[in-house]
Amino acid sequence: MPELADVRKALKSMSSSTDMEKLKGIDATILFDISGEDAGVWTVEVRDGDVRIEEGEVGSPEVTVQAASEDLVALIKGDLNPMAAFMQGRLKVRGDMSVAMKMQKLFS
Repeated sequence: MPELADVRKALKSMSSSTDMEKLKGIDATILFDISGEDAGVWTVEVRDGDVRIEEGEVGSPEVTVQAASEDLVALIKGDLNPMAAFMQGRLKVRGDMSVAMKMQKLFS
C-alpha cells in the first residue's frame, strides 16, 4: 500500500509530468477524495495549462474523483488506464462529465 507521502508526491508530479500544451483552454477544479489507509482530500486546479495542487477542499469543484490511494498512484504513474479504472469501478466520478473527460489529459 502506498504511503501518504507517495500519494502527495504522485499528485504533485502531475504538474511536472503532464504536457501543459494538452491542458491549454481547460479551466476546472477537481477534487480527489482518496480512500484507504492513506485517505485524504486534494484539490487540483487546472487553469489554461497551469496545474495547482492543494491539500484539502478548496473552492467548488466541477468534478469529484473517488479512488483508493493505490489506484490513484497507478493512474498518475500511467500504470492504470483512467477509462478502464472507471469501467471497473475502481474510479468513481461525480459532477460535470465533460470536464471529467478532459481531465484524462492529466494522466497521459
